[in-house]
Amino acid sequence: MRKFLGTFPIYSSGTNDSVKEEARKRFNAWKGGDHAALPPSLRRVVFGIVLSEADASDEDYNAVLATSKSSQSADAKEIALAAIGDVTSPRLIQKTIDLIFSDEILAQDIHGPCNSLSANPKTRNRWWEEMQKNWRFVPPLKQHIDTQYHL
Repeated sequence: MRKFLGTFPIYSSGTNDSVKEEARKRFNAWKGGDHAALPPSLRRVVFGIVLSEADASDEDYNAVLATSKSSQSADAKEIALAAIGDVTSPRLIQKTIDLIFSDEILAQDIHGPCNSLSANPKTRNRWWEEMQKNWRFVPPLKQHIDTQYHL
């Protein structure tokens, strides 16, 4: 399983149904409390596969997001925040964008979902439009711009 889930081409193409099924099975077990079912080395890939499904649920999204808020590990927080940018459903795309423009994500962590949205072919253009429209309101940028340019 690690051999397959850990490879970027399979993850990015999203065409291998057996990998998706295994990812979903492990994710559901992890979400149910069996953390051994989803070792840390597989979480970024599995979170990404699950959240990139067209029918990804708010429950799945919130479970990943909760990891970013409750984990003591900086790596776990980064993995979770990057994964929420892999979404493809319009509802979860908007939820991620709203989260980025809020002050809920610390400045040092905001790069995760931003990078993932910009790398995601289903969200890239929408994210670019939002950035152009709201660039002054991205919390880390706003603080820097206000300080540097007295706007």
